Amino acid sequence: MIKNKLVKRASIILLSIIGILFILSFYITYFLNSRLPKIIAEKNDTAYNLSYENLNFSIFNSSLSLKNVEVSPKDSTSINDSIKFTGKVNEINIVGINFIKLIVQKEVSAYSININDPLVNYYLKDTKDSIKEKKREIKVGDRFNVSNLNINNGEFNLYSPAGKRHLANVSNFDINFKGVRFNERTVNKKIPFGYADFEIKLDSMFFVIKDKQILRAKKVKLNMDTFELEKFTMKPLKINGKLYVPNDSEADLLDIESPYLSLTKMDWGFTNEDKLFFETDLIQFKKPRITIITAKPANKTETKKIQLKTDDADLINIKKFKIDNGKIKALFSNARTVKYAVNNVDLSIEGIRMNELTRTNEIPIDYKTFRLKLDSMYYRLNEMHILTASDFDLTEKKVVLKNFKMKPFISKNQFNNRYTKSNTLLDVEAPLLTLNNNSWGKRNGEFYFHTNSIKLDKVDVKIIDQKNKQSVIEKEIKNKFLINFNLVVDTIQIKNSHLLADKKFDFKNVDLTVLGLVNVYGKKLYAKDMILKNPEFTIHGNAESENKPVKKEKKGFNDFIEVNNIRLVNGQLAIIPFQANKPNLYVKNIDFNLQKLKINPNTLNENVPFHYESIYLKSSGLDYDLGKVYQLNTSDFYYKNGKFVLNKLKFIPKISRKEYTASLKKQADLFHVTVNQIAVDDIKWGFLPNKKPFFKSNLVKLNEADAVIYRSLVPPNDLSKKTLFSEKLRNLKFGLEVKRLMLVNSKLAYAEETEKSVGAGTLSFTKVNTTVYNVNSGYQKKTLPDVVVDWNSEFMTGDLKTKWTFNPMNTSEKFNIKGSIENLTAKNLDPFLKPYLKVSAEGDLNKILFNFNGNDIDASGDFGIYYNNLKVNVLREDGTKRKFLSAIGNAAVKKDSRGDVKNEKVENVVRKQDKSFFNFFLACILDGLKKALLII
Repeated sequence: MIKNKLVKRASIILLSIIGILFILSFYITYFLNSRLPKIIAEKNDTAYNLSYENLNFSIFNSSLSLKNVEVSPKDSTSINDSIKFTGKVNEINIVGINFIKLIVQKEVSAYSININDPLVNYYLKDTKDSIKEKKREIKVGDRFNVSNLNINNGEFNLYSPAGKRHLANVSNFDINFKGVRFNERTVNKKIPFGYADFEIKLDSMFFVIKDKQILRAKKVKLNMDTFELEKFTMKPLKINGKLYVPNDSEADLLDIESPYLSLTKMDWGFTNEDKLFFETDLIQFKKPRITIITAKPANKTETKKIQLKTDDADLINIKKFKIDNGKIKALFSNARTVKYAVNNVDLSIEGIRMNELTRTNEIPIDYKTFRLKLDSMYYRLNEMHILTASDFDLTEKKVVLKNFKMKPFISKNQFNNRYTKSNTLLDVEAPLLTLNNNSWGKRNGEFYFHTNSIKLDKVDVKIIDQKNKQSVIEKEIKNKFLINFNLVVDTIQIKNSHLLADKKFDFKNVDLTVLGLVNVYGKKLYAKDMILKNPEFTIHGNAESENKPVKKEKKGFNDFIEVNNIRLVNGQLAIIPFQANKPNLYVKNIDFNLQKLKINPNTLNENVPFHYESIYLKSSGLDYDLGKVYQLNTSDFYYKNGKFVLNKLKFIPKISRKEYTASLKKQADLFHVTVNQIAVDDIKWGFLPNKKPFFKSNLVKLNEADAVIYRSLVPPNDLSKKTLFSEKLRNLKFGLEVKRLMLVNSKLAYAEETEKSVGAGTLSFTKVNTTVYNVNSGYQKKTLPDVVVDWNSEFMTGDLKTKWTFNPMNTSEKFNIKGSIENLTAKNLDPFLKPYLKVSAEGDLNKILFNFNGNDIDASGDFGIYYNNLKVNVLREDGTKRKFLSAIGNAAVKKDSRGDVKNEKVENVVRKQDKSFFNFFLACILDGLKKALLII
């Protein structure tokens, strides 16, 4: 009985409580619907009206629901005053709300909040009107703790400050958060709230960027480990149908299309120390298409460099980054002309990371491997050239470039009639370029690149045209170097390549190897070895009008270049004259070596713009076609550190004496010269301060020279003045200093032929051993030592000894020549006596002595002769003997000199100005003979 009473009381109490709660819930609902709007209206001092149509409250399940909630400006407020946003929500459902925490702790704590069909419009504020907000005290809603927060079918709009322009829209978005918490501990963090899980989906969005571009996307999905974006685009706002509008802004414009972008197995956020961490297995772009409309250089504003604050990041770890089948194109500001384009771009980077170890590096991001591939590229290098390639493959260790081409897109005429940044028009092809075992990065703030090898095969370079600097637009660049970064290349190989320079230089079969190339930026460019093997050089001559020297303007040169060793192995050189079809000079099997080469700003100001320690040049010989008359051939020769040796020189006519004589308008000598060896010691050469060359040597030696000089007297005589050797040396326009010039065991012959002679009469000198001292030019000299010629030879089988002295600085051309001829058979002088004295002689001339002093006008001196069994025959013009005069002459001349030298004075022999020195000397000899032998 007692038990039933207790049950009955408990039931009454429970029902009473339920009734009270029901009544209370009903009253609260009634109050919220009837009285709360009025209270809100009375107490609301903001710029907004807050309204709703229906509010339901259940005290049983601690739930609250609102329908048709709207936040709108008050009637007295316009959008451009203090309004930041407006919004509508179809329904808000809150389940499991903790009213005690809401009232006591001002904390919104609930099991779930569902916001359905929200529409939010946000209005930007003018920058000038922005006021720094004061730190607020914690109010209701400043603490937030919700197990499930869901926003369904939402829409967000962003407007300009006046509300006239629609700047952004996000449509049909769903946001689901689990374990959301917001309080005073999270409010100042990078993400001001915490969460356990989330997912965001949206159907479409667009954003206007800086009033110049519009960004769009479809089907965006983002959760804790995945990000997916479909149909992403970024377009310029100004566009004429499918045509771009010229870019007159200060920044580049982008047109981007990417059907798909995804990040998988992603984890990101901030640590307790508020440092970013980001991890993902894969970032992937599929078929991105990017077009860049560049801004005019004059309009571009200098942008601040982005500095990565590595201390703000705790860990970035991207296992793989991929771009599949991308295309990139850049247009000039006119929006029509292509600047560069690359197609079918595949990029893969693996192991991207930044952590406490990489943060200490100058490039704080590290990677394991990467690969960039594209199957075609185009680049407009300048106003003259375009670059193309069919295949490019780049990894962290290797570069492969196929079918590289640099082609001109203007004609030679356009090139020469326009101002351009370069003075050279080029056409370059390189089928294959590879770089192996590469590494790069930054050290001490400077970029460096190191590669084990650079290889090029079958490079074809054509220099189509060049022009003067006056036609070139030059931009002054301070501290410009040939290579503007630190570079190390162990080996460079260029094989089987070709260089053609404007039909002037044609270099074939170029096989170049460079070893140990090191560039220390701003300090020195160094190479250990440069080796060029088996090249074929062809140089084409120019018209005389093109050979005039062009005054070169000095440009800033800052490099210090050093090459330890330069070698040319087995080169061939051919020179083809202007408008000719075949070479006139061919140099065979050239070996060349230059050591310790140095080029720097100081050497460039010198006439020889480089320094070196040693030089070596060798060839197996040369063939030189000197024109219609002569050809020159040699056997091997070499030059090494001041010593030159040439073997088997031949300077010989290509035509007969008869053909040569027939071609002459005036008398001229025909030379036939061979030299077994020419040796030159202690050579010093270079340029004087006025850029005139100089040549110095202690010794020039000609071994076994054989020279034949032929002259026909049939053509008219050349009446022009023939200068003496002193004048010739004095008037040379370059510096010449040869201490000794030697002829060793040589031969010299002079052959002369008249119209009536049968064959040429010849004077011959054999076993010539001669030394000429002090062969100097008078260029920029006031005094010089005498030139002394010590001559020893056989003359027509006799023994000739002569000492000839003159001084180049003596303007009256004074000279002295003295000597003797011994053991001469008189008959051997017939080639000399017949044409000049019309006599022949028989007998022995035991000794002839002479000592003549002369100048450019005349000569005098002493003549002596010692002879035996001398007989003289006087001849007619046709060479027949005049018996009567011969008999008289022999009667007048004693048969012999009876052991004594017969001396005569040679006086006032006048020099014929149209004859050579040797003709003048022979005239003095003839005058002495006539007097000694009483020939009239």
